Amino acid sequence: MKRDVRFMFRPESEWNHKSEPQEQMIDAIKRTYPRNGLIVAPCATGKTAVMVEDAITNWHKCIFLCPTAQGCFQLAQALKDHTTMMMDTQICVYCGKKKQLPRSPWGFLITTYAMFADSKSLRSKASREARDFVLNEKWDCVYCDEAHHIPADTYRKLIEQLLKNAKRGLGFTATPFRNEYCMSKSREEHEREAFGWFAGHGRNPVLFRLSCRDLERAGLIAKIRRARINLRLTTEFRKAYEQTSGADKMYIASLNPCKLTMVKAICETHKAMGHAGIVFVTHLLTARVVGKLLGPQWEIMSGGSAHGEDEAHTPERNNDIVQRFNAGEMDGLICTQVGFSSMDVY
Repeated sequence: MKRDVRFMFRPESEWNHKSEPQEQMIDAIKRTYPRNGLIVAPCATGKTAVMVEDAITNWHKCIFLCPTAQGCFQLAQALKDHTTMMMDTQICVYCGKKKQLPRSPWGFLITTYAMFADSKSLRSKASREARDFVLNEKWDCVYCDEAHHIPADTYRKLIEQLLKNAKRGLGFTATPFRNEYCMSKSREEHEREAFGWFAGHGRNPVLFRLSCRDLERAGLIAKIRRARINLRLTTEFRKAYEQTSGADKMYIASLNPCKLTMVKAICETHKAMGHAGIVFVTHLLTARVVGKLLGPQWEIMSGGSAHGEDEAHTPERNNDIVQRFNAGEMDGLICTQVGFSSMDVY
């Protein structure tokens, strides 16, 4: 596995100071070479840092697959911030309005699973040529971020084609679970059925596993504390709730004044304690109401087209919000399901 090290971490990069989980993941990747497989570890354990280090240390030409455009731009920014790879020709993003492909003997391509998964959606000549390039290129390594997505029928076909020409495939996820395989008798059987094709016939797809309980016991993360608060609907909202159905019923429940008041109280309490926070919501309408309630120091993270003409939420804009949150410039984030996918927050 000896390679010329063309790119290195910046001396001032915090990624030079690896945590114990990162060291364990890196060791597992080296120890299991050249097998394909999954690295399973909780959020905030440094999976992105490990992915980047493996790529810049051992390979010349790699492809990174992310579930969302936001994840692509975050990964590209991480490469630029923490390594000596500064040339745009070496860090290529192919999604949204950016359409860059690596043309030199070395370089990294960062794209979404959906971008090249379905050939029928590629109408232009340029799109078809780009797909042909990606599928026929001899990649050193295929990296699958949020790898629990790869067993989906459309994505699996793409990954299988990429692996045919690649020297190795690595997937990173905190949740190796698929609903369509939920009838499997055990965790090992479930993972073999869902991801066995990625690792190779008869092999255990998981190369390394770390659980939240392991990290709690080692004192590397705080113990998680959960609480549930049950609240009644106001008289007016109760009447409206009983007279509606479907989505309207859901909106009325989510905008219950009693609940919004409690959200405000919880956020203000933690703000007084010096804590930043994240409020997860199901729909954009709820996010907007909560945003007005909590004030300008809270930003909404959502999909790009969700805001319509009100506000443009591009992946670049969402990435800027995440960076401001990580820098401590905000009280918190309000995240829809689309918005918090692949969100790299501390």
